[in-house]
Amino acid sequence: MRLRIWGTLASVCLAACSPTPFSDSGIEGYVTAGPACPVVQENVPCPDQPYAGSLTILAEHGRAKVTEVTSDASGYFRVPLAPGTYIIHPESPGVLPRGSEVVALVLPNQFTRQDIVYDTGIR
Repeated sequence: MRLRIWGTLASVCLAACSPTPFSDSGIEGYVTAGPACPVVQENVPCPDQPYAGSLTILAEHGRAKVTEVTSDASGYFRVPLAPGTYIIHPESPGVLPRGSEVVALVLPNQFTRQDIVYDTGIR
C-alpha cells in the first residue's frame, strides 16, 4: 500500500513539476536555410530550404536553458511554454549554417509564430 502511495505521489510530482506543462501557449514556426543556390539569378526562383535545426530556448533574464527543440524535416517546430519572454538560440553544427538569436514573447492561450533562418554562407 505504501509503495502504491509513493508511486502515485511521484507521478503527480513529475506531472506538476514538468518545465513545460503548458499546452495552450508557446512558440511555433519554421526553420529554413538559405541561400540555397550558389548564384541567384533574376526570374530563377531559389527559395530557402527547410532545415532540421536544433533550437535552444532560453529564459530572457539570466539566459537559463528552458528546453530544446528540433524542427522536423519540413522545418516545422512547436514548443509549449509558459507565457513570458524567451530567447531562441539556433544551434549550429559547425561554422555554417548559423542562425541569429531571436527574442519571442509568448502570450497566454496562444502560440507565437517565430520563423528562424540559418545563413548557409553560399554567395
